[in-house]
Amino acid sequence: MSTPLPVPGQGTPQGRGTPVPEFDQEPGDILQEQDVYAKAIPVCLDEPVRTQELPSRAGACYTVGAVNATAGQRILGRDPRRKSATIIALAQDIRIGTTQANALAGARIPAVVPFVIATTDEYWAASVTSTTDISVITEQWAD
Repeated sequence: MSTPLPVPGQGTPQGRGTPVPEFDQEPGDILQEQDVYAKAIPVCLDEPVRTQELPSRAGACYTVGAVNATAGQRILGRDPRRKSATIIALAQDIRIGTTQANALAGARIPAVVPFVIATTDEYWAASVTSTTDISVITEQWAD
């Protein structure tokens, strides 16, 4: 003889019907979670493998104003999630470097020419002659 299934609204709190059975499985088993501590399987590839780059997940656009020639100004902070950054000097040529001192003698970037950086380092900039604005467009890796 089988036990009848409970009727909605007629559980044990009201004293009628049969009690609702409890799950005897762990929540992770019910949700079919994967074991995050599974051992890696070593793989050796003999031929080229096709890959597909993930799209950028987020980004930012901003302008750093009044960058002068006497002192370097930080335009990008260190960011391990940064995929790329595009730097555009708007009026004057600029010099960029990874430190404030290096910005005064760093790589020269012509005005209005987009310069793409694909590293996660911090970057500083200084104008070559007079003050200028610098536009920065960043992209973050997808999660």
